[in-house]
Amino acid sequence: MSSNVNNFLVKYFIMKMISKSVWSILLFFLLFGCSQKQENSSVKPLISSTTGKPEMPKTIMLGTVYDVFNERYDTDEEFRSIFDRDIKLIKETGINTILPFPLGEWVGSTKTQKWGRSDYMIKGIEDNGFKFITMLVKSQHNAYFPDFMQSKAKNIFQEVNHVPSTDHDEIKFNRQEVKDALDNYIKNIIERYGNSPALLGHNIWNEPHFESMDDYTVHQFQQWLKTKYGTIDAFNKAWATTNSDWSEISPLARNTWPSSMCYIDWYLFRSWYVGQLVKWSIDVLHKYDTKHFAYASPVLNQLTSKTASLWYEDQQEIIPYEDALSFSFYPDLYYDEYKGVPMGYWKYSAVYTANRCDAGDKPYFLNEAQTNSRHGFGLSEFMTYDKIHMMTWLAFSENAKGIVYWQWQPFMRGEQAFGRGLTQTNGKLAKRGEAVKAIGAVVKKHGELLYKAQLEKPKAGILISMPGMWKTMEMCTRRDVGGASYFMHQSFEGTFKALWEKNIPVDVIRIDKEVTLESISDYKILYLPFQIMVSPKIAEILKQYVANGGWLVADAKSIIMDEHDFGYDVNPGAGLDKVFGATREDFINRRDNFNIEMTNNKYVTGVKNYKSAFYKDFLTVYKGAEVLAKFKEDGYPALVVNKYGKGLAVLSAVPLGGAYMHDLSGNADIITSLAKKANADFDIKTTNNNKIVVKLHKVDDGMLVYVINSGDKDFKGNISFDNILSKKLNHAINIIDDSNVKVDSDNKTVKFNIELAPHRTAVLLIN
Repeated sequence: MSSNVNNFLVKYFIMKMISKSVWSILLFFLLFGCSQKQENSSVKPLISSTTGKPEMPKTIMLGTVYDVFNERYDTDEEFRSIFDRDIKLIKETGINTILPFPLGEWVGSTKTQKWGRSDYMIKGIEDNGFKFITMLVKSQHNAYFPDFMQSKAKNIFQEVNHVPSTDHDEIKFNRQEVKDALDNYIKNIIERYGNSPALLGHNIWNEPHFESMDDYTVHQFQQWLKTKYGTIDAFNKAWATTNSDWSEISPLARNTWPSSMCYIDWYLFRSWYVGQLVKWSIDVLHKYDTKHFAYASPVLNQLTSKTASLWYEDQQEIIPYEDALSFSFYPDLYYDEYKGVPMGYWKYSAVYTANRCDAGDKPYFLNEAQTNSRHGFGLSEFMTYDKIHMMTWLAFSENAKGIVYWQWQPFMRGEQAFGRGLTQTNGKLAKRGEAVKAIGAVVKKHGELLYKAQLEKPKAGILISMPGMWKTMEMCTRRDVGGASYFMHQSFEGTFKALWEKNIPVDVIRIDKEVTLESISDYKILYLPFQIMVSPKIAEILKQYVANGGWLVADAKSIIMDEHDFGYDVNPGAGLDKVFGATREDFINRRDNFNIEMTNNKYVTGVKNYKSAFYKDFLTVYKGAEVLAKFKEDGYPALVVNKYGKGLAVLSAVPLGGAYMHDLSGNADIITSLAKKANADFDIKTTNNNKIVVKLHKVDDGMLVYVINSGDKDFKGNISFDNILSKKLNHAINIIDDSNVKVDSDNKTVKFNIELAPHRTAVLLIN
């Protein structure tokens, strides 16, 4: 946000403080933070860092949420007895980190906090050698804004379409008393536990989300639009409106007939706004504690969710203000209770990869990992020993530096009664808990090694635009569109799935964020799966990328619009038709499949005939470009390749990734063949089984190689891959069971033989 906008908002808020509509206490601290910091510059934090930077973990965090409803226990003795029982078993599992929640209790009669049970819990954590992370702000507001405060507050719930919410989770962070309560609660926690030797960090806001259409939020939206578009004329052009002043703009004006930007901008603003609220909350924390790291923890990842829900916040709007990236992960969100189809393991990796790429050079971890059904009465997925095992080791293989299981014991009341938990209701470990115990034994012995290991940089990347995602989801209510409203999402996932199954690692690159030629120059191949919106600026960077030797693959409907929802007259647009050596003249969309014949196997091997789904573009091929495949029904080009400068561009007339998500396998072979031709893989080869996942990590003087059997059959065979260290390696130990593995290598290749049961993992330290 520009300094002019900041100054304007500060002045606006000061004026609003004396009016009846005092808004966004969180944003107040964010925007007023400069003057606040100047005032408080001489105030020393309660807990200070000696290095000027928060201290980060030094080993893998293997944790659990210990969620205690204090009201359940009639006496302190009963509470202590249960806690003593639990803490002993938690220690036996090898868990090293606990997230206790809530900390402190409110006494209604005195309207004060008492700390006896929390003190006992923290003392037990310290005495048993655990670390703990505080959970400060969460949907359960009673921890910091108890009932007697809520009863006195007016207009306490967020306003959606100017209708007050009835959901208890949707408190409006815009009241002075809420602001004071939050600040006071954080201060109290730091004063009481900030000097604990067991304190590791702070979950400042668990599952952050916010949406409201009250006057103050609308004003922030207007100023965000002003920053984005610069002039009212540029805004009117994008929105197809005739406003004369920014104050006339409303998010309720969803006139999507001429332009989709009113819809897209509201969702982009919401994500940005949550990022600003996270910034405020972390600034408040660091006012009291600069020693311990802080993070927020959204649900899943916006790129890997197919639902336009407020729970799915944009990690890239949050990570600039965090010390680490974290998220909640619940595989049963994708469980189809009617068809009985659970989330595939490739999807686990897609979620991890998206978050890993959002984190950049900061560590990331799972702050809430599902342990069982969300409640005891639904048909959602029940986590098994195998799924806990796979969820964890796949995360570590994708460079995650920790996993916290939600939660230790099942809920015993409330709307999630009998849901969650690593234990049975009697406090004994369930089978899923036994899986954590097995993992804990490895982490206890090798956690520092696992933490230091770094995933080898992928050579392939998938380009994706969030505005384009919202553009496709805009049509989800149209009956004639149906499931195709999520087709861009499916195309992204299908492209990822195809590469994952062939052990070709990939990064996810947001082209609606800052992208430079330098930032993508090391990738051998980049994919544009159904990427509708590509700006002229990004198009120019992609031209140079291909000219310099990169490979670029785009499929149906890609690059047909700019970032402001204007269609290109010639597409692929912004001059990229010259790069691909073809242009789209027309299209057909229909529910049945298109039959295609491969006529040239120069770049694609193993594919003769294939089918694709839903979308067919009519391509006109430029001189010099080659046709690799044709539609059987009319002979139109289906796949075109063009040399441009030192690189290569491939344009498909059908959606390759999206078609693969509809079980049309030939499309996956095209995706992976192009990656191998571009030398974007690590030449990972396995025998007898195509369900083996191999991930290569670098460690001091060696490699850490994850071998994960994601299938239902035993694996016994050879595995080989590129030697990323380019030196002879001759010793390997499987740190899962400390067994020796014979390995052969030269400067180019590493080979070994291994046996692995279904849903199990080997992690080989090779040096």
